[in-house]
Amino acid sequence: MRTYQKLASAFPDEWNDYLQRHPTLQKELGQTFGWATERGELDIQARRNPLELFEASLGLDQLPRIPMEARERYQKRVRDVMRQASRDLTKYRKALVTTSRAKGRRR
Repeated sequence: MRTYQKLASAFPDEWNDYLQRHPTLQKELGQTFGWATERGELDIQARRNPLELFEASLGLDQLPRIPMEARERYQKRVRDVMRQASRDLTKYRKALVTTSRAKGRRR
């Protein structure tokens, strides 16, 4: 997830082009990370910023706009939440893999 976020941030146009050429990856990201909503697939072209993508995946893009004087603080908080979620999910995934392998060895 972190790698995808970095790629999307560093090369937004190239990232969007890549996703357009590889719809399977786009679908996989949607299924794995929830980058799709009940409203249908997110428009990756319209959401070049990973923060916007994250907000949209949670439905936060439907809330009122943040005042300009608070926007930087809000963006920092979203990045912090994304980092923590990424760490927690990585740790949880590793634990699931370890548990799964241990069960496989017992059979």
